[in-house]
Amino acid sequence: MSNDAGLPLGTGFDNRKPPELEKAIHTITDALLPTGVMRGWVWSSNWWNFDKAGANAANTPDEKTAYEAAFKEAEKSGKWAPVLDTVSDRRLELRRRRAGDVQ
Repeated sequence: MSNDAGLPLGTGFDNRKPPELEKAIHTITDALLPTGVMRGWVWSSNWWNFDKAGANAANTPDEKTAYEAAFKEAEKSGKWAPVLDTVSDRRLELRRRRAGDVQ
């Protein structure tokens, strides 16, 4: 099942019926559960926050400009700027709050 398969089950481009999708989800989840990779992850956590990726998570136009310049520099030279962490951390915090992991 791909990320964009759709929720509720059976509404996206994945043409399997909901019982087939549920079986696939349970099979993968059961196989990975002992490894710890599934802790704290919410199946539907991806849909609502795509518009806040990268520079779009900036709070102000100036922060967005700084992020874009820092990202370009990081790709070119590998030099890391604190604004990259600041903006990225904000986006991740939003996801944790939405998922109910953080009060």
